[in-house]
This record gives sequence, structure tokens and C-alpha cells, in this order.
Amino acid sequence: MREQIKEYIGIKWEEMDCWRLVVIVLTDLCGIKIEDIEYSVSQSKEQLWSLVGKHRSNWTKVDKPDIGDIILFELMDRPHVAIYLGSQEFVHSTRYAGVCIERLSSPRWKRRVKGFYRHNSYFRS
Repeated sequence: MREQIKEYIGIKWEEMDCWRLVVIVLTDLCGIKIEDIEYSVSQSKEQLWSLVGKHRSNWTKVDKPDIGDIILFELMDRPHVAIYLGSQEFVHSTRYAGVCIERLSSPRWKRRVKGFYRHNSYFRS
């Protein structure tokens, strides 16, 4: 997955936000159909968490992430998602850097992890 992700690195957040990155990558690389959730950055934290909650039935929380699993972060003002790449790295899209790879062990992200999730249709052999 890491090699295929390279084509997305550097895309601006305005062109591909964090959820859109998840939808595109998991659809294109893993064959998982994921609903593209409509939301607005002006929605409140509570509204966004409610939206996330409505789609949790499609995901199973796992203790340890595997490549392709989703990481759910809790930021100060809203939820944030990323895709686990293995070796403590993940890919996500941020307003400050666009699509980029960062380390899960960094103090910036480690304390914000809410959970790791695997889509129910994603079976690994």
C-alpha cells in the first residue's frame, strides 16, 4: 500500500480532505466500497461525532492496527481519520500539509488516538 500511496502525497487538503482520502484509497487499493460522508467544516464537534457514529456499524474496533486499517483521532474541534501504513506510520490529509505521512508515535498524534478500525468487508488472507 505504501508504494501506491505516493501518488496522493502533496495533494492539498482543499482537494482531498481526510475522509475523502480514506474513501479513495480504500476503494482503489483495497476494493472496499465506503460511503462518502457529506459534512461541513462548520459543523460542531457534536454533529461530526454523531455523523461518525452513524457509520460505525460498518467498522470493527481492533486493538492493534494492520495495514489499511483506519485510525480515528479526536482533535480539539472535530474527529479526524487516517490510514495505517504499518511501522507506526499513517497517511492522512491536513490543512497545513495536505496529504502526508506521519508517525503514530509522535507526541502530536499519539495522545489523540481514539481507536483503530477495520472495515467489516476487509478480510486479510
